[in-house]
Amino acid sequence: VHKEAQELQTSLSHGRQVYNLSIHAQPSFKEFSECMRSARQRNVRILHFAGHGMSRYGFFWLKHGAATEYEDVQLERFAGLIQTELAGQGFDGVECVVLNACETEELGKKLRSAGVRHVV
Repeated sequence: VHKEAQELQTSLSHGRQVYNLSIHAQPSFKEFSECMRSARQRNVRILHFAGHGMSRYGFFWLKHGAATEYEDVQLERFAGLIQTELAGQGFDGVECVVLNACETEELGKKLRSAGVRHVV
């Protein structure tokens, strides 16, 4: 996961940059939630998730403050959080979510049902 984050940072930061790139390697769900609360104000359009997945919970999220313990986050909770920051209804917001992990098909379906325009 860290290597992929470094490669994204390197490949997307060359040349004339017309956007901001923020990489949060292995955040807890609490940290991710806090980051998402200001997504619309920061004009976040694309979310890219890379990690380990499991069909019932989507991604493995580190417990807040723990280095090796994980917490289960229901798919509906994850999709609901992203739904609050979607594009549409007269404002710009998240338009695309990239899920780079095993067993994320159900999560992708939940995100599409929640209104995410593009899920990869």
